[in-house]
Amino acid sequence: VEEIVSCPQIAHGFFEPYCCICQEEPATGNLHIWSSAQSAFAVRDILAKGLNYPLYKIHVVAPPIGGGFGGKAGMTIEALCLAAAMHDDLKGRPVKLFIPREEVLTTCG
Repeated sequence: VEEIVSCPQIAHGFFEPYCCICQEEPATGNLHIWSSAQSAFAVRDILAKGLNYPLYKIHVVAPPIGGGFGGKAGMTIEALCLAAAMHDDLKGRPVKLFIPREEVLTTCG
């Protein structure tokens, strides 16, 4: 080896921080997820597969975002937020998980 090349850690330059709100309807078992992800369908598919849950019971809303540049493709914090929303103590109540930009830059890379 004549030379060693290294690259520092980098983070995606998306505008909005990670944010997710989840709620389970105790009477029906329907799951509602509002996410800053780039693809509502990808989030829904991953959650359905991971929970062995029917697709028709999972409703994901991913409003337009300013630009994710691949950093919000797939699923990031939705499973963590949904796990809290499905906890017996919180059933039926909305749960919000928000990760400030500073924490995203500190922990991702």
